[in-house]
Amino acid sequence: APAPADIHPVFSTKGYRLVYKEQYLQLIMSLVRDSEVYGLGEVVLPTGLALPRDGKVIALWNRDSPSAGPTDVNLYGSHPFLLQLVTAGEDAGTAAGLFFANSHAADVEVWRGAAAWRFTGGVVDAYVMLGPGPEDVVRQYHAVIGLPAMPPRWSLGFHQSRYGYASAAELLSVVGEYKRAGIPLDVIWSDIDYMSKHYVFTFDKRQYPESVMKHFVDGLHAQHMRWVPILDPAVAADDGWEVYRSGVAAQAFVTHSGTVNGSTVPGDTQYRPYIGQVWAGASAWPDYLSAQGAAWWGGQ
Repeated sequence: APAPADIHPVFSTKGYRLVYKEQYLQLIMSLVRDSEVYGLGEVVLPTGLALPRDGKVIALWNRDSPSAGPTDVNLYGSHPFLLQLVTAGEDAGTAAGLFFANSHAADVEVWRGAAAWRFTGGVVDAYVMLGPGPEDVVRQYHAVIGLPAMPPRWSLGFHQSRYGYASAAELLSVVGEYKRAGIPLDVIWSDIDYMSKHYVFTFDKRQYPESVMKHFVDGLHAQHMRWVPILDPAVAADDGWEVYRSGVAAQAFVTHSGTVNGSTVPGDTQYRPYIGQVWAGASAWPDYLSAQGAAWWGGQ
């Protein structure tokens, strides 16, 4: 039956087929034609914040990107959320939002009157936010996903960070040059240069000895400054390294249980960490969504 005259649909799947397979989901819905649509971060678009309405594919495939300079480049996060703001007619100024709780890779196409979502797996777990204003939609969205953490006051100061500081002595020199130039500095960061063999939770004993770094950090604290070391979310799969062995013992890693060399093995329940390649070489990945993974990582 048609919708009553006083009801204006904001999203509608009427007339479109839902495709639901193990590794492919497709859902198409109508949009209000006289509207602007925002969201689907993080990707740099030539249209700015408003999404293009020409059916161009927007891929949700977050990746390590050193620069946000070029357009159509994916960045560090995937957010399958869009906000529709009506721009004309009696509903002008009203807004609605749609969020899919699905972490699989996705392609989204947005046209003037419709949007198509295609996921490589998962379930259709959708949340609709009815506003009525755009600020209301954002509040409703955060009621679902949670609010950002309140940052410590010191983190709102001036930070210096780069890849390639070869030693603790160079870090100390950088801090000294800021002071000499009269530029306030609140926080200095270290990339993976400080690690031994790029192993997380380690120091390079020659270039970043722990005793020197402790003295360096104590000196920063005396000047009300902070040091932030990067922590890679990967643990070198080195059977001779206690950190990796403890993670395996705690069953803290994302697993490949049920598969051997990419093939499914029915009934296989052996705990087998998923191994990928990163700076430290073959590495396992902590499962932050599991209780044992979160507890193990926090204990390091």
